[in-house]
Amino acid sequence: MKHLPTRCVCVDVDGTLVINGKLNEKLATWARRKKEDGFEMILWSARGRAHAEEQADKFNVRDCFTDVISKPGYIVDDLGWTWQQYTRVLPIIPEDATEGSREALEGAGETVSPPQKNRGSSQNETPKA
Repeated sequence: MKHLPTRCVCVDVDGTLVINGKLNEKLATWARRKKEDGFEMILWSARGRAHAEEQADKFNVRDCFTDVISKPGYIVDDLGWTWQQYTRVLPIIPEDATEGSREALEGAGETVSPPQKNRGSSQNETPKA
């Protein structure tokens, strides 16, 4: 079964929204537009929610996002890592997106490609809590 990516975009903080201590203005503007277009925009960081909130406040871009969360450390999903087949990774500067990515973001009829076979064994390991 093929599904379009949902209208939910997760944006990372360090190296993506904030690069070398400076706001990625193009990405912030794009995120604001996508939120206005009805996309759920999530800001996240592997350094935790507090860090993501601090950066959003520092650069006055919290209004670009619906939610601010920690990047997940664990995912519980019946599909395992194959859930990623329903997502797209976009470039840091959205204007540089490929045509297929642009279509997916605009809600056009692009379908997802099958999951990659060799994702590495670490992604298939069960986390030890």
